[in-house]
Amino acid sequence: MEADDAEVLREAWAKAGGLPCPHDSREKEFYLGSDTSAEICVRCGKSFWRGN
Repeated sequence: MEADDAEVLREAWAKAGGLPCPHDSREKEFYLGSDTSAEICVRCGKSFWRGN
């Protein structure tokens, strides 16, 4: 998922009330096509480091 798309998800999630999210479905994050070493929750848009 592109970083810009994740930002749109985060904004929509917050606007909908920012309820707790299980973060059970994630995708690799990309910025302009480059891997950022992070994962994005496809429900709420939260970013998680994939390090180590």
